[in-house]
Amino acid sequence: GIKNAVPNAEIIYEKACELFIKHNKFEDCAKILELGKDNGIKLHYFKKSDRTLPRVNKVIGFLKSIYFENLLDVGSGRGVFLLPFLDEFPNVSVMGLDVLDKRVKLLEDISLGGVMRLSVKNANICDKPFADNSFDVVTMLEVLEHIPNVREAIRAAVKIALYFDEFEVISWLSN
Repeated sequence: GIKNAVPNAEIIYEKACELFIKHNKFEDCAKILELGKDNGIKLHYFKKSDRTLPRVNKVIGFLKSIYFENLLDVGSGRGVFLLPFLDEFPNVSVMGLDVLDKRVKLLEDISLGGVMRLSVKNANICDKPFADNSFDVVTMLEVLEHIPNVREAIRAAVKIALYFDEFEVISWLSN
């Protein structure tokens, strides 16, 4: 593992990244990436691109039409919706909720990387992990098809949302 490869490899890598960000020396980028790679530090795959998916744009467009201060994103995953949302709404506090440890870790890393208004919880929406009316808005995009008890998930989301719920209903050709 990392600790056996080089003592304090994670600290060295963090410091290198810090210097890169602080001094904005792009020629150092390759050296930083190589240092991390050589020491077994995994780089995260962020599902972010210059092109936002049309369905994400529709949800963001709707959300721009209302006032809200916080949002719960159920099943945040790799950030298909969450990352563009964070870009578009810099003043909204966000809680990402996911049942997969690796997705929660990814979101925690994003938060630790400087997105301080992003909090993360490893929980199942069906277990009602928040009190009623805890969030102004609850989103559930590309997640309902992964939840065995869809009715319970929607019921919990409606109770948790103070104002709005935004769901994406997936339709397969076979349905």
